[in-house]
Amino acid sequence: MTAFDRAWDLVKMPMYHGTTEDAWEQIQEEGFLKPYDAPPDLAMGEWHGREDELQELLDMSNQEFEAKYGGNWSFFWGDKATPNMNTVGGKAGARAMGAYWMDNENDAVVLEINDKHPDSPYFMPEIPIPDKRLGRSIAWDEQYDQRRTNKPIPLHLIRRLSQEEIGEAQATDQQFSDAESERSRLMDDAYRSQAMREISDEDFYAHIAMRDKRHEWARKQRKKYWGVD
Repeated sequence: MTAFDRAWDLVKMPMYHGTTEDAWEQIQEEGFLKPYDAPPDLAMGEWHGREDELQELLDMSNQEFEAKYGGNWSFFWGDKATPNMNTVGGKAGARAMGAYWMDNENDAVVLEINDKHPDSPYFMPEIPIPDKRLGRSIAWDEQYDQRRTNKPIPLHLIRRLSQEEIGEAQATDQQFSDAESERSRLMDDAYRSQAMREISDEDFYAHIAMRDKRHEWARKQRKKYWGVD
């Protein structure tokens, strides 16, 4: 990657899509990345086979529901995800998700879509759905900034990432995950150490407060995304 490529990479905000070698060959032959599956809430989520109930819950007209849930779509990750328990977020997180989506990560094909081009379709965020367990509305994989479109994407908007770019993104995501785990371990180890028994009360309670804040943050993340403490 040239210096210009790296500079341009910093300012553009594309979408990312994970696929296979065979699918990438088909995209190149046909000249488009075409929609291929139903929205996840209907294809694999709890609303599968309960479309009428979902439409009533969301208070959508037939026309609006068809526009947002009808037919086939293709799926992408944007770079608006913030660091959380599941991803480093940003562009590295989006690229890594494109690779992780495929079963064989070493052979994954990750495509970058120029969503700022005039020929680009709109990439719709997943729709928040009220969840009684959580007491709030939650969108499918919102922690990853998942998007979708039901329009074909022309080939001239698509660039295949190199294995180097994929590897760098996965390494960044893994380093973030490892660092989060290590910070949690160090704080727990420090709490149980002999040194903690010898510090001042002020420092001891400051550490306890820091540890408890971190545990509370992790608990809220679990409840936010999975509905469990």
